[in-house]
Amino acid sequence: MAEFTVNFAIETWGSFLCLSKKEVESIKSELESIQSFLRDADSRAAEEEGESNGVLT
Repeated sequence: MAEFTVNFAIETWGSFLCLSKKEVESIKSELESIQSFLRDADSRAAEEEGESNGVLT
């Protein structure tokens, strides 16, 4: 869910805000880093949930 929100922000905020291209690229880079972190966190949480249920992934 959080990943969807970040992805939406990456795709739409630049067109809604009056920012320079450099500022948009900087914000996009930061949001992509956050997206990667969230994807990794979701993956780890799913692995831990599987392990706690006795299922190995």
